[in-house]
Amino acid sequence: MDVIEFLLAKQNNHKVAIKQGEREVTYHQLNQESYKVSKVIENESGQNVGLFIPNSIEYIIGYFGILFAHKTNVILNAQLTVAEIELIAAESDMKTLVTISTNKEAFKVLEKKLQIVYVDEMYLEKSEEVDEIKIASPNKEDIALIFPTSGTTGLPKLVMYSHETLMTGIEWTLETMLTPESGRELVVIPLCAAFINTEQMLLNLYVGATIILYEGRLKLNKLFNMFDKEKITRCSVVPSVLKLIAEYYNPEKHHIEQLDRILIAGEKIDEGDFIYIKEKLAPVKVIQSYGMTEASTPICHKTYEDWDQYPESVGRTVGEMQLKVIDGSGKTVKAGELGEILITSPYLMKGYYGKSEAFLKDGWLYTGDIGYKTEEGYVYIMGRKKNVIISGGRNIFPEEVEAMIRKHKMIHEIKVYGEKSESSREIVVADIEIEPGEVFDLNALSTYCQEHLAFYKIPKHFYVVEEIEKTASNKIKRR
Repeated sequence: MDVIEFLLAKQNNHKVAIKQGEREVTYHQLNQESYKVSKVIENESGQNVGLFIPNSIEYIIGYFGILFAHKTNVILNAQLTVAEIELIAAESDMKTLVTISTNKEAFKVLEKKLQIVYVDEMYLEKSEEVDEIKIASPNKEDIALIFPTSGTTGLPKLVMYSHETLMTGIEWTLETMLTPESGRELVVIPLCAAFINTEQMLLNLYVGATIILYEGRLKLNKLFNMFDKEKITRCSVVPSVLKLIAEYYNPEKHHIEQLDRILIAGEKIDEGDFIYIKEKLAPVKVIQSYGMTEASTPICHKTYEDWDQYPESVGRTVGEMQLKVIDGSGKTVKAGELGEILITSPYLMKGYYGKSEAFLKDGWLYTGDIGYKTEEGYVYIMGRKKNVIISGGRNIFPEEVEAMIRKHKMIHEIKVYGEKSESSREIVVADIEIEPGEVFDLNALSTYCQEHLAFYKIPKHFYVVEEIEKTASNKIKRR
């Protein structure tokens, strides 16, 4: 079965597939609307079609409309500027853009270069419905999705997923994550994030569950109201947001009895934070996952059996995924020793669009993540290789320093990085957002750091900023 097939199999199902505010779309309607969009797109030139829509019913209709047309989805972050869209369009040979009419004014300049389809202007009249939608299955090796991700040259790298890798991602995740048809999944993180694409959107539509889309800026009171009103059973967030949820949770005010599990990924979680969250939100299961855009399927996952063991571990490898850790000379290290994480699998990405060079070295993908694996196979991530600060000959992981300083009541958010000093030596510094209602006190913060961090890890300068920029999946944006 492929991605087109599993949705078509539900075209006569009148259960709610997606809910957004007061709007609902059944599986039957999702098939009908997607098919109508596909009939427009299939006549447009070019194979690669951009999808530029924030989390909404229209996003999912556009997503499947492109696939129903046997075209390739170029997944665009809805926070991109017109200039960034133009750059990705040129790099990906994108000729058509699927979006919504609120972008009409801003996209006038793009109309000279791209065919633009406004999904929200295409809703079906009842009389236009098709009795039975029949679409030929694509070749399993055909490219279904392209995920633009940042490149070291300033140009985007375009990660390609085939239909086969998408389905494998769904099946592998289903092995570790019990996902019943009766589930109600709350989507908070943008659907354009690769792991949300598989682990929330596709997985839930595959089993026939209901997806509820959170709208607008994240507000904790609104979130808890949705947990209760919509009877949410599952959701996914990054650890920093989950900690805020745990701190805000009041069992006398908030009802989360039906909430079965929360999936976390995208950031390293501190053991103390994990234990606090687990105890505060009990009996909700807090399940950790580890992946990367280039892997196309989850790399590691905790399960319902081991979710509360080894708090800082991201779990063990999933399916046919293999993982090893190497040192600077390329030699595999012993269990428990730190090094760069390498992975291999029959179902990695198909490569970078427009790039002919091999993305594997001796059959392995270098993740750029630093970590270690225990003898039992549990994987621990320390940080990104490119983020490591080398100061006085010591390797310092910004993620580790951030996790500790973020615990201080004064700190709302923090970004740690290296900065060249007058002597050209790299020193540790940090941008900080102050918690609303708190006043910046350098002496208090310095004392806290001295008590909780080795001296060489303590930032030499703290820069107070209004806001620390985040990615679509709410991770800190780094260089």
